[in-house]
Amino acid sequence: MKNVWKSAAIVALSVSLFAAPGLSGMQSAFAKDQGDRQVKEHASKAEEPQMASESGDDSVTGDTYGDGHGHKGYTGLLKALENVQDKPAGEVIANLLQSKYGFEDVLGTIKVKADALAQEIQAGTASTADIEAKKEELKAYAEKLREQLKNQLESLKEKDTALSNLADIYAASGSDTEAADVEKEAIKQNVKNLESYSKLAKLYEKMGKKGIHAFVNGEEPQFDVPPVIKDGRTLVPFRAISKALHADVTWDAQEKSVTVTKEGITVKLIIGSKTAYVNGQEVQLDVPAQTLDNRTVVPIAFVSQAFDAVVKWIAETKTVVIYDQTAANASTSTGTAAADTTTTTTDTTTTTTDTTTTTTDTTTTTNTTTNTTGTTATGASN
Repeated sequence: MKNVWKSAAIVALSVSLFAAPGLSGMQSAFAKDQGDRQVKEHASKAEEPQMASESGDDSVTGDTYGDGHGHKGYTGLLKALENVQDKPAGEVIANLLQSKYGFEDVLGTIKVKADALAQEIQAGTASTADIEAKKEELKAYAEKLREQLKNQLESLKEKDTALSNLADIYAASGSDTEAADVEKEAIKQNVKNLESYSKLAKLYEKMGKKGIHAFVNGEEPQFDVPPVIKDGRTLVPFRAISKALHADVTWDAQEKSVTVTKEGITVKLIIGSKTAYVNGQEVQLDVPAQTLDNRTVVPIAFVSQAFDAVVKWIAETKTVVIYDQTAANASTSTGTAAADTTTTTTDTTTTTTDTTTTTTDTTTTTNTTTNTTGTTATGASN
C-alpha cells in the first residue's frame, strides 16, 4: 500500500512540475526549436541542388556541364529524366522548368545524354535498336527545347553556348539539317566563336556540302562559283564578297580591273597583276586577281583586311571567317575571347594559310557599279 501511495505522489509531483509556467515555457521552446531545425534541414536538403555559392561557381549548371563544381544538380536532373522516360518530352521539359531547375541546367543535362549516346555509338557498345530509340528520344527533347529557347533566349547570358548545345543534341539524334540551322543561329549570336564555325563546317561535310566554307559577319555569301585555293591563298568571286562587306563595286572591262570602295577606302585590283592599290598606294599580292569560269576572283583576305576586317582561317575544316568590329560588338554573347583562341591560322602568312578572292563578271563589255551600304572592318594587308 505504501508503494502505491509513493507512486501516486511521484506522478502528482511530475504533473505539477510540468504545469509550472517556467518549465512549460522551456518545454515549448525546446519543442519549437527542434521542429524549426527539422524544417530547415528538410528545406536545405530539398533545395540543395539549386543552391549556389556567392561567387556563382557552385551551381546546378556547373555540375551539369561537368566543370567539377556544383552540388547534386547533375545527378538529380539525370535521375529525374530517367524516371520519366515513358512520358512525352514536352511534359518532361515543362515539369523540370517549373521546378527548381533553370533552362540552361535542363539543356546542359540533356546535352550530357547526347554526348553519352555519341560515345556509345563510337564504342559500339549499344544495339542498333537501343541507339535508334535514344536518338528518337533526343530528337523529341531537342524539339521541345527549341520551342522553349525562343522564349528564353534573350534572358540567357551565353546565347551562343545555349544554341550550340542544342545543335549538339540535334546532331546526336541524327538530325543534321536541324543541327546546322541552330548552329547558324549560334554563329550570329557570336561571330567570333570559331568553334561554332568548325561545328557547322563538319555538319556540312556530313550533309555532302564539301569544299571551302566562307563566312562574313556570321553570314554565308552566295557564290556563283565556289571559292578556290591558289598558291596558299583563297580566291572568291569579288561581287559576292564586296556585297557581304557592304561595299560599292566597279568593274572596268577595258582595263580589266575591279575597284571596291567603302567609307573612304578604295581598293583596286587588276586581273593578272600582283600589284594592287589601296587609296592609290601600291601593295604587292602573293596571288593576283584572276578569271575563273568567266568570273573574276580576288584574294578574300586582302580585300577584307584592306577594309580593316578580321580574317581567320580554320585549316581543319577549310573555313575562312571574316568579321568587322561592328559585327563583333553586336554579338550579345559572353566569353568571346575564349572562343576566339582556338587553333587557327590567319590569311596573313605565307603559303601555309589562306586568302580568299572575289570574282567579277568578265563577260561585261561596259563598266558596271553595284552599290550597297556598309559597316566598317579592321585588319592587316595581305
